[in-house]
Amino acid sequence: MNRTDGLDVFLRSSGTDEFEEEVSSDFADSADYVRPTDVNPRVDPEQIEASPTIPTGRRDDIAERARSQSAAETNFIKSDDLRAEVSSRGVESLAIEEDRRDDIRTRTASSLASDDQFLKPQDFDVDVGERGIEDASLTDRGRRRGAAREFSSETSLDVTPTEVVKQSDGFGLGEEPRRQLAAREFEDSTPLSDVGPDQLVEQSDGFGLPTSAKRRSAARRLESEFNQFDSGELDPSEDVRQLDDGFGLARDEAREVLTDRINEQTSVSVSPGEIDIELNDGEYEAFFRRQV
Repeated sequence: MNRTDGLDVFLRSSGTDEFEEEVSSDFADSADYVRPTDVNPRVDPEQIEASPTIPTGRRDDIAERARSQSAAETNFIKSDDLRAEVSSRGVESLAIEEDRRDDIRTRTASSLASDDQFLKPQDFDVDVGERGIEDASLTDRGRRRGAAREFSSETSLDVTPTEVVKQSDGFGLGEEPRRQLAAREFEDSTPLSDVGPDQLVEQSDGFGLPTSAKRRSAARRLESEFNQFDSGELDPSEDVRQLDDGFGLARDEAREVLTDRINEQTSVSVSPGEIDIELNDGEYEAFFRRQV
């Protein structure tokens, strides 16, 4: 009981209840994760004083609440990953258990990798501290590996990270896989089936066939175009002539073709020795001559 100017001052029952509620509410407002119902206000109605505290029996509930709420506010962290220490004054510490950090790293990296089909968890570096994930990022090595997997998927080549080169806008294929791709494209677009990457010549816009390969391709194409020649019959170096925009038959081979055309189109039968051929705008023309 307090005395003021000879008067006794103390709290009545209703006043005590209100004071207890106020003390518990103020205490909870100033302590994270603590609710008024967790607090024992310990009000002395005679002294009109309070010494609030958190009873031992309420501390486990507060610890669980701290873990759950903190995990809900943080990506990739679960309540079981956290350790909360609660005293009579509230939560003293809330930290990630040391033996749970590897699980968080794995969980985080797996989630980040799931957003890109060409990335894997090991491509990410995740730094986990006591308070949470301090950094999670794709490493330079991971970027290179992801680019290699993407190029492998798009080209059907087995591209390794060392065959990927860094460019201003990302990554590109190195010279060797570009040669391999060019060789495949030439095999698909020409009659050749034995184009090796090392046979190609570098050009300003990529890679091209050397002249010898172009002649071989032309010889095989001309053989399929004209039925006068069997497969592999034309000699690329002798039976093929170079034109301004490609290759055509050499003179003697052109004479053979033109002879057959004359025989097909006229009622007379001529031999190659009976026609003359001349170049006209890059094309051979035949002139039949026969003495009578």
